[in-house]
Amino acid sequence: MAANYTPKPLRTCQQKEILRLSGESITELTEADEYVIGMPMHNFGPPSRFKRWLNHIVTPSTIAERPLAGKRGTFIIAAGVYAASSPDSCKNYLVPWLRTLFGFLGMSELRLVIADGSKKLHSGESDRATFMNQHFEAISALFAKAQNAIVDQPE
Repeated sequence: MAANYTPKPLRTCQQKEILRLSGESITELTEADEYVIGMPMHNFGPPSRFKRWLNHIVTPSTIAERPLAGKRGTFIIAAGVYAASSPDSCKNYLVPWLRTLFGFLGMSELRLVIADGSKKLHSGESDRATFMNQHFEAISALFAKAQNAIVDQPE
């Protein structure tokens, strides 16, 4: 934290080394045109690995610079029973968290696919093929819609 808040010209060699991975992660992220990120929902939020990765990216400078402005992100989230149609949808804290966080980085177009129902899969109430097929169809439709929008754009 101290390294992030130290102005760049005043950073020590040790602070620069501490922030090296952060800089590489930010560069990698900002060089991409579009993002597709898959993750499970853990304890109503993001998995710790994803959070740890973001902690390298969300810095005072990236919030100020908004490096993801104009970029689109698609998030495919595996969850137990938290889709909008579920009575437990109010417990889905991950989606608002993603919108807030990536909004701070400038991203305004977030597409979310909730691959809901993994609880039924694990309990044996549903088989893997049935579970996967419905979500593959939703994802395919989402990307087909995006592809059609690209094809339909005037030159």
